[in-house]
Amino acid sequence: MRSFLTIFGSVLLFAREGSSLIFAALIWYIFWGGYTPVLDTPEQAFNLAVIAGLIAIFYLALQALTVVTQPVGQETRYLIDTMLSLVPLAFVGYAAVQHFNGATDLPYHLVGALWLFGLVSLSDVFINTWTGLKLNKLASDMVIMK
Repeated sequence: MRSFLTIFGSVLLFAREGSSLIFAALIWYIFWGGYTPVLDTPEQAFNLAVIAGLIAIFYLALQALTVVTQPVGQETRYLIDTMLSLVPLAFVGYAAVQHFNGATDLPYHLVGALWLFGLVSLSDVFINTWTGLKLNKLASDMVIMK
C-alpha cells in the first residue's frame, strides 16, 4: 500500500509540475520545431484538429485534477503552479506576436492551433488558479470555524 501511495504521489507531482512544461514543449515543437503535418485530404485535417483538441482537453483536465488534489494551506504552491502555467501562455503569446508582425507566416491550421492552445492556456491560468485559491481560502475558513 505504501508503494502505491508513493507512485500515486509521484504521478501527481509530475502532473502538477510537469504538465505545463510538457505542454509548452509541445507548443514549441509545433511552432518552431519543424512540425509539418500532411494535410492532403479533409479527413487528415479533421484528424489533426481532433488530436489538437484532445491534447488541449487532456492538459486542461490534468491541470484541474491537480488543483483539487492540492493540500490545504500552502499558498506558495499556487504561486509555483501559476508561474508554470504562464510558460505555455508565453509561448503562445510569442508565436502570436511573431505571426501578427509578419515575422513568421503560419499556415491556416497552425493559426487554429494557436487560438486553441491560447484559450486553453488562458483558461488554465485564470480558471484553475482562481479555483485553487478559492478552494484553499474556503478550506482554511472551515478549519478556523471548527
